[in-house]
Amino acid sequence: MNILYIYKKGKEIIALEHFEAIDKHTQLIKEGFEHKSTINPSVVIENLLQCENEKELKIILNNLIQ
Repeated sequence: MNILYIYKKGKEIIALEHFEAIDKHTQLIKEGFEHKSTINPSVVIENLLQCENEKELKIILNNLIQ
């Protein structure tokens, strides 16, 4: 299973796979990034493809970084 960890600092967003996130988490936090979510990209892509309108798409994408 592929898992991605989403980090955000201001408008900068970083998505890292599991082992890379383990290695870089402490440094990212020191640099001011916040861990925003942990996602299964397959599920996110399925949800995006099922969106029926732009409003739903924005909701899904915004939920990843809130």
